[in-house]
Amino acid sequence: MPSYDFRCDDCGEEFTVFVAISKKDEVQCADCGGDEVRQLVTTFYHSGSSSGESGASCTRSTCGSCTTCRTPG
Repeated sequence: MPSYDFRCDDCGEEFTVFVAISKKDEVQCADCGGDEVRQLVTTFYHSGSSSGESGASCTRSTCGSCTTCRTPG
């Protein structure tokens, strides 16, 4: 289940919630219980092999710029 960061428009509290994407419009403030919350723009974290190692997140068919996908020649 993904996590989303929110800020409450009522009290200013920032908090993170693990919630299904179909339920994120129903999130209430973790501090005051208010329902005027705004989703914050957050980064995506991918846990896995680092670039250049076997099993990196890119593939030869979609990426030609990293050391994993570059072929000599």
